[in-house]
This record gives sequence, C-alpha cells and structure tokens, in this order.
Amino acid sequence: MKRIMITMLIFFIFLQRIYPQEIGKQPKFRYDFLWETLLPGYNFYRKDEMAWGHFFLLMRLSSLYGVLYYHQRYTSYRSLYKASQWADWYYGLGYSYRDPIDGGYKNTKQFYVQAGREASARNLSLSIHLLFLAIGLYKGYVDNWDDYLENSPIVYQDLRISGTNYDLDKKISFSIRQDF
Repeated sequence: MKRIMITMLIFFIFLQRIYPQEIGKQPKFRYDFLWETLLPGYNFYRKDEMAWGHFFLLMRLSSLYGVLYYHQRYTSYRSLYKASQWADWYYGLGYSYRDPIDGGYKNTKQFYVQAGREASARNLSLSIHLLFLAIGLYKGYVDNWDDYLENSPIVYQDLRISGTNYDLDKKISFSIRQDF
C-alpha cells in the first residue's frame, strides 16, 4: 500500500514539473446550463438566440399549463366516475348522470372513458414539456462543453480529432509471412 502511495506521489510531482502552466490554468466545466429547468429558454437567451428562447418559453409554459389543466379535468372526471358507480350500485344500472364539466348527461362508462381521455391529454402535455426541457438542457450542455474546450490548455486542444485533416501521402505497408 505504501509503495502505491509513493508511486502516485512521485507521478503527480513529475507531472507538475512537466506541465506546471497547464495544471494551474485548468478551466472548470460550468453547470449553469441547469438553470434551464427553472427558467424556460435560459440556454437560448444566454447565447442571444432570442427567437428560439421565446419559442421554448412559450412551448414549455403552455405545455405545463396543459399538464395542470388536464390533470384537474382528469381528477374531476375520475371523481364523477366513482360517484356514478356508487349511484349505479344504489339505483341500478342504466341511468345517465349530469356532467357538470362539459354539460349534458353521461353514463358510468362514458365518465370512465372521458377520464381516460383527460389522462392521455395530460400525459401528452407532460411528454411535450419534458421533450423541450431535454432539448434545452442538451443545447446548454453542448454550448458549455464547446466553451470548455476553447478555454482548455494546449494539451487538450492537441487531442481534438478533425475529420478534414487526413494525410493521404503516408502509406502503410505490411507483409504476411507464412511458414509451411
């Protein structure tokens, strides 16, 4: 255990002597792109992309409103469905009951179907909200990663791979030897 610790210590001291300026100037990756979860469109506004920021703000707020609106309707229709079940048990099957939300009359099965439709609309709104949240977070992460690579020391910049810098003049030759 002592040998491993001493070897690691020597290795770190050796690295500091070879690359003292790169180790001291190492930039840190910023996690400010996570503000997108609370402030819709933040990562677009931060890069001065106002139209996209407004679009993401509108989409996330309207989908969040849809989640709340359809969830309220779902709970109301689910309550009406349960009440109509009790009424069917008490009065017997075949009756229609007043719908206080949309008006008209519905039987127990229609209340159940309408509750399912409202739950589906709520889930769709939630999916849209989470999709736009994921896109915004991904955009912020990519922007921060690009900024991190631009500000990184030369050691990291040399490790970048570019697809356009191929040297076609170098030839690779090899031979296969077969002994029979």
